Amino acid sequence: MNAADAAANGSTQLIHLAGSAQTLRESVSEKLRNQQVRTVLVAFHEFSRIANYAEHASEVFRAFGQEWSIWIVKEDRGGLALYIRLKDAGSLDGTMTVRVEVGTYHPNKANMGRLGLQSTVANFKQHIALAQCFRVRPGIELVDGALIFKVVMYADQPPQNASVSDEYIPTNPFVSNVLKEYGNEETSDVAIEVGGETQETGTGRRKRAKTDSTTFHAHQFVLRCNAPTLAEMCKPGDEATPIRIGNVSPETFKHLLYYCYGGKISDEDLQENAREIIDAADRFGVANLKLEAEARLVRKETFTVDNILDNLLYADSKNCALLLEKAMDFVVKKKDEIIGKISLDDLPGTMVMDVLTAISQAQREGKNGDDDIDFMRVSELRRRLHEKGLCVDGSRKAMIALLKENSRESSAGE
Repeated sequence: MNAADAAANGSTQLIHLAGSAQTLRESVSEKLRNQQVRTVLVAFHEFSRIANYAEHASEVFRAFGQEWSIWIVKEDRGGLALYIRLKDAGSLDGTMTVRVEVGTYHPNKANMGRLGLQSTVANFKQHIALAQCFRVRPGIELVDGALIFKVVMYADQPPQNASVSDEYIPTNPFVSNVLKEYGNEETSDVAIEVGGETQETGTGRRKRAKTDSTTFHAHQFVLRCNAPTLAEMCKPGDEATPIRIGNVSPETFKHLLYYCYGGKISDEDLQENAREIIDAADRFGVANLKLEAEARLVRKETFTVDNILDNLLYADSKNCALLLEKAMDFVVKKKDEIIGKISLDDLPGTMVMDVLTAISQAQREGKNGDDDIDFMRVSELRRRLHEKGLCVDGSRKAMIALLKENSRESSAGE
């Protein structure tokens, strides 16, 4: 198939060959641009070898400023399901209404082929917004063993963030530029010395040893934006006498500072050093890093009757609401094993409400339509707070109070 074949079928924006590195782009007429029409040819090569009931995906293509893909599933007796999927629904600003026409294609025929033209209107809100089923008839024409679909997409009112011409536009370089300044001694205005404190070692005579210290160079502006508590401890422009910080390892502090500059901590480092990172992030006010490390800790932690008390106390001391919720789930589930085997006398009285909440959540599990803030899971509370631009770090009680207060203020302002 070549450009001339495609031109015979109108102004095709993209000819897309699934499973092949060959992608041919053609110019789109100004008329098509104004009408917001995208035509895509998708070829599934070696169609006869595609296994039944196995999803087979095309490569990603762009239309209306979004990324899409075509998926097919072969069924028994020649049935075929075709899906068009939006790669990232989170990038949409509201709902995107798209009319989609699908049919088989042959380069020697101008119109839709044997499967016939099928049309539907889809409101794209989720990753799978359209599921249109076809029946492959016996004797359908393949092109060099490939089944080719022609997909025509119409969007009269694309979302505001869509690029009409789908031209490449570089992203804002702010984060990458800030990250380049990480550890830059020449431009930094803050020096921080971490470690170097004495530690007790051995037993009996209790010998003392001095650990190695590490000096970090940072920028007050970055700390003020991302680690406010740490920023308050540092005076800009006084690098001659670095501020000394103890009770945190240089390696953990390195992770925290790198995160403040927009860096990403590896999953392995997060999982292996979750508690140390939570301690440092909680101490220096790096809330998002604390929550990220907490999520990793929850995933790797195996709750047992022997360690559940330590987990409950640790979660309470660091305001780790997610860890506390998961630990409470374990308490409710294993209550018969816990009663009489461990003492809960050391738990703070505020946990009584957490226990009652966990019991109620267990009873409500599986019920739909429950929008009561008092019984929401921690992740949902944090999601709603984040969407409103509110603080997501705090106890369950504090998050619920903040959401309710914001709701009252919103209602009063209407």
